[in-house]
Amino acid sequence: MKKIISCFLVLALVFGSLSSAALQSDSHVSAAAKVPKGYKSISKSYSGAIVHKVLTDKQARWSQDNYYVYMKPKEARAFAGRLEMSAKKQVAWYFASIFAGPYGAILSGGVLAASLNRSAIANDIRAQSEKGPVKLVIIKNRYNTMTGNVKAWDGKYVDVKSSKIEKYKSIEYLKPKKK
Repeated sequence: MKKIISCFLVLALVFGSLSSAALQSDSHVSAAAKVPKGYKSISKSYSGAIVHKVLTDKQARWSQDNYYVYMKPKEARAFAGRLEMSAKKQVAWYFASIFAGPYGAILSGGVLAASLNRSAIANDIRAQSEKGPVKLVIIKNRYNTMTGNVKAWDGKYVDVKSSKIEKYKSIEYLKPKKK
């Protein structure tokens, strides 16, 4: 349950803080470069994209949503900073667990595990962003929401290919935050 809550918070951060300025138009496409089949290009005016694909197994009556979050280094570092739990929140959770009675140890253990998980993901994002653009995978199914691996991205093209079991659904383009 605690993992579900922490992973749901990760999704809320991704879609709440990054996609608020996203656009749905195709004005982002750079006409100068030839785009490989199954990919879309991102113009320099955008800081990344979120690609939503649905993985389905009809026979097992099972599906999951895969969100591929593509971010340029500056935005990836900012996202990693927002992903971690602040010291104030950690202290607040500590005191809440003290007053929770016999369930306080369970509460504090769950919050600690979620905080450590978020810190590990944030560190992976920061490490990759030092090398270049970042691709983060977030997987959501009816049982859980989890963050997949952090990979390198070329910074130009996002994968929108569909396969037999994974169907492309939508894309949101991210604008950099204005200062």
